[in-house]
Amino acid sequence: MVIGDFKEQVDVVVVGGGPGGYAAAFHAADLGLDVALVEEEPRLGGTCLLRGCIPSKAMITAAEKYHQLASLDKMGISLTGKANFDIKKMAGWRDNILKELTSGLDGLVKARNIRRFEGVAILVAPMN
Repeated sequence: MVIGDFKEQVDVVVVGGGPGGYAAAFHAADLGLDVALVEEEPRLGGTCLLRGCIPSKAMITAAEKYHQLASLDKMGISLTGKANFDIKKMAGWRDNILKELTSGLDGLVKARNIRRFEGVAILVAPMN
């Protein structure tokens, strides 16, 4: 593997740090292989964790909780004042979830001695 002027020999190079990439890197490392993981994002996790499924579901869950709380009066349950929400606080809660998950992935990479490279991988010649 060559990164700029840096040349390094590894058994496996995994391109992409999404769910398939980090799972493949973990499995290869668990098999005793020397692994490099290349991801262009500063955080591992891919689209699902960083921008898609997880952040969306966190916000949907918060919105559902708000809706449930706001409709309690119909059931005869009264709270002091009206239910309201703070979108910035909600987004902060979501971001903390993402931070915990991505930090966990970073810890798993380090625990398995996987070499993590931030950047884009380009194949320039066939392997012989």
